[in-house]
Amino acid sequence: MKKLVFLLFVTLSIQVTAQELIPYRVDTKWGYADPSGKIVIAPAFDKAEFFGTDGFAHVSLDTLVTLIDKRGRQMMPFKYTDVFLFKSGFAVVCKGGAFRPLQGEIIGGSWGFINDKFEEIIPCQFSRAQSFKGDYAIVQTDGNWGPWGVVNKEGKVVLPLKYKTYSFDMRPFPGLVWDTKPGILRQDISGRGGKWQLIELKGQPVGKPYNAMHGDPDMYTSKEPKSPPPPRGQIEIVNAEGQAQLIKSTLCQFSYLAGTNFLISVALDGSTQYGIIAGNNTTLVPLGRYRYINSNCSEGRTRVYKDNLVGYIDCVTGKEIVSPHYSYANDFNNGYAYVAYNYMSHARKGDGMINRDGLEFFYDTPAIHFVAQSFEFGSAYLLLDEHNYKIEPPWLRGAVINNHKGPYVMYTAKSKAGVAKILTTTIHHHAQWEDYCCPLFKDDKMFTAIDSSDIRIQRVLTPGAAYDSSYFHETNDSIVVVTKSGKKGIVNLQGEEMVPPRYHEIVPFATKNDVHFTVRNEDGATGIVDAVGKVILPMEYDINFETPGYQVITKGEFDRVGILKDGSKLIIPVEYGQIDPYIEWDENQKVKNIAFMAYKDERPSIIDSEGHVVFSDNSVSVEAMGDASPGGIYFTLYKKKKNGVFKVGPGLILPIAYEYIESAFANNKIYFIIKQKKKYGLADENGKMIVPIVYKSIDIMDENDTIFLLTDQKSKVFNLTKDHQLVEQKDEN
Repeated sequence: MKKLVFLLFVTLSIQVTAQELIPYRVDTKWGYADPSGKIVIAPAFDKAEFFGTDGFAHVSLDTLVTLIDKRGRQMMPFKYTDVFLFKSGFAVVCKGGAFRPLQGEIIGGSWGFINDKFEEIIPCQFSRAQSFKGDYAIVQTDGNWGPWGVVNKEGKVVLPLKYKTYSFDMRPFPGLVWDTKPGILRQDISGRGGKWQLIELKGQPVGKPYNAMHGDPDMYTSKEPKSPPPPRGQIEIVNAEGQAQLIKSTLCQFSYLAGTNFLISVALDGSTQYGIIAGNNTTLVPLGRYRYINSNCSEGRTRVYKDNLVGYIDCVTGKEIVSPHYSYANDFNNGYAYVAYNYMSHARKGDGMINRDGLEFFYDTPAIHFVAQSFEFGSAYLLLDEHNYKIEPPWLRGAVINNHKGPYVMYTAKSKAGVAKILTTTIHHHAQWEDYCCPLFKDDKMFTAIDSSDIRIQRVLTPGAAYDSSYFHETNDSIVVVTKSGKKGIVNLQGEEMVPPRYHEIVPFATKNDVHFTVRNEDGATGIVDAVGKVILPMEYDINFETPGYQVITKGEFDRVGILKDGSKLIIPVEYGQIDPYIEWDENQKVKNIAFMAYKDERPSIIDSEGHVVFSDNSVSVEAMGDASPGGIYFTLYKKKKNGVFKVGPGLILPIAYEYIESAFANNKIYFIIKQKKKYGLADENGKMIVPIVYKSIDIMDENDTIFLLTDQKSKVFNLTKDHQLVEQKDEN
């Protein structure tokens, strides 16, 4: 179950009490065990989290969540998408919505509160909610970008819902948060999270505005202890062969680990080698023992990597605590770390928690398919399960796998030593990626391959002597890469040749309707072919895939640039010196519209998503507006000290005729403050004049129903409302 990071303003850490229980997985279900590994609450849930400080744990079935106590008792039905920690006797709950990995939070749904009797005391009626602090909680209405306010424990609004959201990293964040002082809140008055005002519960200001990074001046203050200085001069460190080497400290990079210990990295023999030394220049971990050592010591442990597998060592002694045999591992947090054997697999088998001594809190029922010899690990033997995933159950570690002079022994799930079947071919398993495997060879000839998405061994390819070798591509297990005379091609699971073997490297990528391939020769020249081998882009380009749905392609000595759409259509010819994309995102962080500013001879043109030049004038300077707008993609135009605005779609919405134009966000819309002859006016997001250019000043307000304050030439002040009505402010005195 995922947590809303911004809801609590800190990531929830694992909380373990004196009666600690640890999430424990058996096959596909999760329960809880005590620190010795004894199961206390039977595995019955799809997911389980550590118990929180409120004494409850969040467990889920499918997408719904409930709470259980340490006896395993379910406290309420599965009816919420998420339930948060109890604070001040209440817990935030959410109905509906869905977790979005891109945002890292639940999007949509309705939010409310339950009391400590698990009754929904404040109905789910808000767009967002923060936990209670004392007798009050901060809530939001009108969607992700709506205003915030404060309610009491009866659900009554005590501070109007008028305080705006600010945007950070394309996500909405509350423009209203609690301060450290009791009963005091912080109000974002900049709309950017940079300038804040303390207010009390009636909305009255406390003190003067101040600047702070995202509303929390302490958020980026380092709390880490001061580390000792690294060694200087010559350092003596032992290598993996046990030989002492003298290295100048100026050739080394040091990262502080713990105590007086440093991680040392040094370039030797064409590669970077890692080791650990103590402050007295004693070698704790020799150079080269591990391929890589992580510089972060978490609770006395740091991760080490060997043969692309990860384990843990003690940061202080350098002693290996957990040998490198996981494909993935996290840092420790309150005594436990998340690890996985088959992290790259769709099945994600073999994952769960371990303690600081390496005790595993998970178990997979053995379902062994066959034993395979791995070229990658020399003569080592691997066990593969019914999905052809490498498995390493606890009872197998250190065991001898019998090799009966060629054929390899197949084990069954329930028989640890008995022979179930003799496999008559040698199987070579590519162990790095768990979602493809196993070209099969017999009499030195390959005769089939295995579909890793199926339980059964499936004959998917019979090339005979047509190819030298084949393997499933690591990013797409429906594609078989074949080689012939050192060149690569693509064959589908029906044995049909999709791309002839003529390329040095092939990488598939998904387009809107199909799969295309980036192909590359030895000299680095790159092109694109489609699923039947048709050349889409000749092999004479560099290709960049960072813009969603579009590829920036570069060609030639002078790096001419163009744009390819969806891997198939060249919409902007390769004739520009620079092309910058500008993206309009929708509320679900999907691309809503895109435009490009393309430079030729240092003069920019604006080009739309289909490659049409929608604005080009050598006498006009163009500059993209810095802030993303929910209303479109805008550019500022300059000519002879005059300004205008261009919007992708409608075109020129404000002519190049004004002394000054400034964009302003209010009411979740973009407006334009226009200056002409020292007077100001206001236009909406489509360039329509809503306030004539006659005022002495216009300032953004965006509070209550007022979005701008206007002062006329006689110093009278007017409020501009959300429905664009002018209301004069009256002097109450």
